Amino acid sequence: DLELKGVERALKFLPSARAWDKEDLERLKAEVLAADALAHPRLLATKGFEHDPPYAAIVMEYVDGSTLKQRLAKAPQKFFEPAEIKNWITQIVEALVFLHRDAERLHRDVKPANVIVDKAGRTKLMDFGISEEIRHTISRHSRMTDVPASPSTNSSHTLAYASPQQVRGEAPSEWDDIYGLGALMYELLTGCPPFFRGDALMVGLQIQTQVPPSVAARRAELMRERRITGIGQPTEERRVWSPPVWPKSSGIGPPWKRSPPSCAEARCQRC
Repeated sequence: DLELKGVERALKFLPSARAWDKEDLERLKAEVLAADALAHPRLLATKGFEHDPPYAAIVMEYVDGSTLKQRLAKAPQKFFEPAEIKNWITQIVEALVFLHRDAERLHRDVKPANVIVDKAGRTKLMDFGISEEIRHTISRHSRMTDVPASPSTNSSHTLAYASPQQVRGEAPSEWDDIYGLGALMYELLTGCPPFFRGDALMVGLQIQTQVPPSVAARRAELMRERRITGIGQPTEERRVWSPPVWPKSSGIGPPWKRSPPSCAEARCQRC
């Protein structure tokens, strides 16, 4: 059914289509088509769903560029300076604000591999709009994770960028995306996400119980930017983490002007 008519498109092939049952495929197709209605310049547009056994693929807008994960791998020092990532982060924030406020949707898997940057420096957030259940189905078939050597205990998200709430299997919220943004910023500046050592069980335990090391702890020259990804500290009540904070000197304001959860729900850092 796919007619490109001279327009370039990208195809994201899904794993092991033969193993999918009809109900899974129909749900996925419906959600992909629903995501097509979410139009924003900072979101990678979905254009359809194709199923030609044994293959199934999501049809997406084509962008001539590379993901932040790919750019980080090619960076000479394997990290970036704050000034280098400023525009990327600003644009990712624009995408998340649209998803949360206007579309009332969540991303659930914000990470460097899900942000693509074109040759002009414009970013687009990828892989949004698919429900937790469908993500889990996709991951169950692919058995893939971004934490080396061991699968995630909850493969509907990428463990290294998952909030403590996600790791515990709590109801999704926009704070999961905000935590993911903080972890993404942290990795761009230091070369690694806040927690990455050990197997999936150990990483998940660290996310839930430990305070992330400061950016300056990994790069002493960023001491003045130590709050740049203020992922925060867990409270005694719920161990929910605060949103990322960007220093006032950077010129980037708070990404969400709305009031954060009360101190009983989250311990917030102020610039």
